[in-house]
Amino acid sequence: MSLRTLALYVAVLLSLGACATVENIGELHVGTATETDATKAAGRKPVYIWNNTDGTRTLDYSNQPLGGTTSWFVTIDAGGKILAKQRIEVDPRNNGVAVGMSTDQVRRMLGSPRGVATYVSGEDVWEWNTDTTGGPGEYVRFNVYFRNGVVHRTASRTVRRGECSSNMSC
Repeated sequence: MSLRTLALYVAVLLSLGACATVENIGELHVGTATETDATKAAGRKPVYIWNNTDGTRTLDYSNQPLGGTTSWFVTIDAGGKILAKQRIEVDPRNNGVAVGMSTDQVRRMLGSPRGVATYVSGEDVWEWNTDTTGGPGEYVRFNVYFRNGVVHRTASRTVRRGECSSNMSC
């Protein structure tokens, strides 16, 4: 193999790695793809893992911390094969979050949040990006307020592109 051919192969391989995103998980086949395939497709490890009572594990590959609006939940059997996959998008108006739910229940519904802040009031606030827009150059973030690990209220807020919250990163 010539040096030029080798360089071309390396360039192609590097460019393929640069295209990894959690959205690639949608292309994987349930029953044949593996946990390793999901991690390679996403380009990173899951941000959260649940050990389910039936011996399976559910992996949360979230775009939220990176400014995205989705998560993929991938359920893996004991042998490492994908049993199920689900794309999660947060709807600020209709998402099923209710007063009294635990942090784990909310995370299992919405995926990992983009950020978490603790306020002087004792509230822990989890925030998600959404695909909902408030108008040109604006988008809506969904917040869940917890006290003692339990939901006590929710809210949405409109943010201008590039605007940062004082308690959470951009």
